[in-house]
Formats: sequence, C-alpha cells, structure tokens
Amino acid sequence: SGVRAVDGAGIDQYSGTTAIAATPTVAATLADSATLTISLNSSTPKKTDAVCTGGSSENECDKLSVLVFDMKAEKDSVKITDMNIAVAKAGTGGATASTTVYLYEGSSSTPLANATVGSLNTAVFSDLDYTIAKDVTKTFTVKVDIRNANKTISNFTASASSTGITDENSQGDAVTDSGTATGNQVGVLSVGPEF
Repeated sequence: SGVRAVDGAGIDQYSGTTAIAATPTVAATLADSATLTISLNSSTPKKTDAVCTGGSSENECDKLSVLVFDMKAEKDSVKITDMNIAVAKAGTGGATASTTVYLYEGSSSTPLANATVGSLNTAVFSDLDYTIAKDVTKTFTVKVDIRNANKTISNFTASASSTGITDENSQGDAVTDSGTATGNQVGVLSVGPEF
C-alpha cells in the first residue's frame, strides 16, 4: 500500500507490488469536449396554410416564418462560422420560395443574416461568425419570401441540421455537433379563408 489514489467514483485504489489498473484520461480544458446541440423550438409555426395576397399580382408573402430552432453550447463557448438551412417544396402549386432566406436571432425581431438559396434548395450562411456562450441556448427564426402563389397548394418545410454547421470552440478547435430541427409543413395559396 505504498501508493494510494482516489478514482473518479471516490474509491481508494492501492498499489504495493502491483500497478494501479486505472488509466486516467486528461484533457487540457473542458473546451476540448465542447458540444453544440440543435433542437426544434416549441414556437416553430404549426402545420398551417398561408394565404399570400401581397404584391401587385396579389400572390406574394414577404418574410414568411417557416422554422424556429434552438442551439445550445455546452462546456465552452461555440463560434458558428457557417450554417446551412434547407427549404424544401412539395406539391404542384406555383408558389416558390425566393432565392433569399432570412435568419433572425430570437423569435424574429433581430435580423442576423440572409443567404441565397443554391443547390439542393439550401441557403448557405457563410462567415456568420456568431458566438454562443457556454451553457447558453439561443433561438433562431428562419423566414422566406414567397412568390407566384396560385390556387393550388405548395408545401414548404425548412430544416437545420448539425451536419450543415461549421463551428469551433474558444481555442479554434472542432466542436461535436448533434441534433436536427425540421419545421412543420407550411402550405401556401393565393386564395383561401383567413381567420
């Protein structure tokens, strides 16, 4: 019992003529195990239909909310450098999401950035450089402009995923990302009842 150590469970480990079997793993800081988790916010728009009657042709909606999601940083602050937001369309209606997707901080009051929709119906927010402090959850809102709505429904669904994020901890190292947030289907028409 010449050497004694206390393991992570608080149990004494003794070593006389034999070595202590436990092998500790030491990290330089908690920043090395920083994580970022994406989840759907409860205030994301419910499954609904929107009647778009704006514009000179009465078939447009400006900045229609399609997704609200949260991102939480743990064990260190996380700097998001790039983020992808996908906007998918289903249905045979004429409505289209414009080439611009808007990202807001919070429930939609503070504009953060906008990006052009490219391949795979995805908007890439490059050089976002947005930092989430350790153990803080931030909420983001995604909006799109709708054009060319008609009497046939078009359904739009927006999503954000951990696979579409580039980020780093406070030391500039990689972060472990997880989670997805897929909004509810928002149907778009140029005519219909509004309550």
